[in-house]
Amino acid sequence: MAGIRDILLVIQNLSTVTDLKFVGGTSLFIQEKTTDINDVDVLVQDIQEISKVYNIILIDEPVYKFENRRRGYCVHNDVMIDVFIQENNEETILVGTRAKCSTIDAQIVFLEKTLSLNLLSEKRQSTIAEIHYLKSIR
Repeated sequence: MAGIRDILLVIQNLSTVTDLKFVGGTSLFIQEKTTDINDVDVLVQDIQEISKVYNIILIDEPVYKFENRRRGYCVHNDVMIDVFIQENNEETILVGTRAKCSTIDAQIVFLEKTLSLNLLSEKRQSTIAEIHYLKSIR
């Protein structure tokens, strides 16, 4: 399991990537809405710029599929970097001088869209719980 120092270094390195946005739990961590972080979640329009920093491996058949969205990943010093590749038009907030993060409202919209997928009951319930939590902290 990666240490917090390694995760922070990955976040620092990724914050320099053009058109990259931190999403999910990583966005909440950077915005100091949570103290827990296990991996780094990012959204990019294409992998050209991020591939200059990390070697991204594309996933051909992700478990959950959204139209016009691809997924990739990289493991660097035991830090899992989840890369979501799609149009990057969600609302963002700048944290510090370089970390572009999805807003809590944008994350709620995304999770509500996720509910339209064919999710297992347990995943559906955890998604609903996460939506309620995000609404309580915005």
